[in-house]
Amino acid sequence: MSLSPETTRGDLIQLLLSNQGWHPSVLEVFPKAIRDSSTKVYNRYWREFTTFMSRKCGRWGQVSLPLICEFLLELSTLGHLSVRTIQSYVSALKFPLVFLLGKDLFAISTFRPFMKGLRNRTTNARTPAIQWNLEVVLAYLRSDVFEPPARASLILMFRKCLFLLALASGRRVSELAALGASAPYLLVPNRDKAVLTYRAGFLAKNETASCCHNPIVLQGLRPSCPDTQDYWLCPLRALKFFLHRVHRRLRSPEVQLFQRSPGRDSSPAMLSRELVTLIRDAHAKISDSTAQELDFRAMRYGQLPLLVSGCSPLAGVS
Repeated sequence: MSLSPETTRGDLIQLLLSNQGWHPSVLEVFPKAIRDSSTKVYNRYWREFTTFMSRKCGRWGQVSLPLICEFLLELSTLGHLSVRTIQSYVSALKFPLVFLLGKDLFAISTFRPFMKGLRNRTTNARTPAIQWNLEVVLAYLRSDVFEPPARASLILMFRKCLFLLALASGRRVSELAALGASAPYLLVPNRDKAVLTYRAGFLAKNETASCCHNPIVLQGLRPSCPDTQDYWLCPLRALKFFLHRVHRRLRSPEVQLFQRSPGRDSSPAMLSRELVTLIRDAHAKISDSTAQELDFRAMRYGQLPLLVSGCSPLAGVS
């Protein structure tokens, strides 16, 4: 069989299994072995691998472990990829290559020391963690930039709702990006409660089809707030104001909750950028000393520690 970068990894596996006599109904099970997001990534890795191999040899029978190691080394030196990412390439290549070649090249004894040497020759330069102050951001969210909500711009309400929901739930941005905007993925059974779940077909990084996350349950903060400004940090309140502003375009149950542009879903990377923008804007407009002064009353009544912990009515993750 000749090398063809146009053939996706999934299509190749289906073809090889079909040639071995697997029933079509059984073949439909194999793609479910990995998530849809991983399938896209693995197909890209496979395309890069077949493009490299088409330059080195013409047929699959000529593929060898030295050529595979040369490809992986190129990923490290020219692509500047980490060893962890390169190991993902190995995972993507291993299954189809076993069917194509009839043997597992990665089980050869020389492969393990190669990967160990690749790991040892790579310098792990850690990116410094971004330093930011939660008190500053909370003080910014209580400022007149966001209050009253009716006067704040839609993008500001978008960022406020996103930040407070991320803080209250502790979910990843990929999980926040999967939240739906209306029933059955968003339910408001009463004025003091909202229940949010992922849209159909999404599985979080640490989920399986048989063991899913519980819904995000937001409880209203007003009963526990001695101060009106603390109530301005209620994620349920922010969610309701945001939904009111975008009501017309969020009628379909399949529409994403945090949709930055109408008709186009926001990626997790885009939501991360919005969170970073909010944090930077907060530190540009409010100093640490001002935040401490503004948050003195919240700390006095115990609201800020409760806000950060997972035990307050604000957290609401069941």
